[in-house]
Amino acid sequence: VRSILRQVIHSYWDVALGWENLSIRRGALALAQERRRITDAAIDAGTVAPTEALAVEQIITTREEEILNAELAITERSLDLRRLAFLEVGPTAIDIKTTATVAAPQRKFDETELVERAVRNSPEIAALIKREAGATIEVEVASNGLLPRLDASLSFGPQGTDQTLDDAAKNLAKGRGYTISAGLSYEQRLANRSARGRTARARAQSHRIQIDLEQARRQVSLAMARAIRLARSARRRMELGERTIALAERNIEAEIARFELGRATNFDVLQRQDELKQARLRYAGATVDFLKAEATIDSLTGDLLDKYGVKIAN
Repeated sequence: VRSILRQVIHSYWDVALGWENLSIRRGALALAQERRRITDAAIDAGTVAPTEALAVEQIITTREEEILNAELAITERSLDLRRLAFLEVGPTAIDIKTTATVAAPQRKFDETELVERAVRNSPEIAALIKREAGATIEVEVASNGLLPRLDASLSFGPQGTDQTLDDAAKNLAKGRGYTISAGLSYEQRLANRSARGRTARARAQSHRIQIDLEQARRQVSLAMARAIRLARSARRRMELGERTIALAERNIEAEIARFELGRATNFDVLQRQDELKQARLRYAGATVDFLKAEATIDSLTGDLLDKYGVKIAN
């Protein structure tokens, strides 16, 4: 259940990223269209050459194509999400409009604590621990078949003896005689291949389970460590992305000023706009990477079900 929910959440954020990318590309198209309006006005005023409009028209066509591709990507990701979540698919049920904002929470991760919780709450590890306990009992039972057997017996009671049966019965009733007997028997099977075979199989199975258990612990620990590093890397990329976006916005303003002074062309301005678009796309991608890594972390610790209010029916 954890794995399925994690996949659905990852797919949901992929769809949300698709809508964010579409919004960014539409914003880039709006900037190019505004650039065309300014350029057309400048051409009409005779302050810039008519050839300046060519670069703007080219970039507008390119960005319109990018929007079409972004819309197709949303459709493909929505269909993947519908398949994972068993949602309806039909002529009016294709694209999924996400409502969650693509924004990462301020969260820090204690790797040691999270790894311990992941190992402790892993259903796979819990199942192997139960199997290990059963295998240990089986080894003990099988080993008992190889042990030698020593039985001791002791009996004590009254005894009646005499010349006749009646007199013997009277002596027995009066407790005039007693008998004590003891016995000791020792048994050990020679070779005993059957018991040895069962013991060997039980020990091999127990050893195999112990190896599987150790591998499961290692895999859970590695998965958690990897998810935490992905989250930290995504957070760092987001921080760098914020700085890049701010610098790209300032560079656009500077390039427009240079264009107005005749020191730059529309191609230069549009190139700066494209740098801003790419910075925003990278920032959105880093944010979704963080959210997906967070979902993986919560899945490994077992917090994912409660976080999204998922209840498992008995």
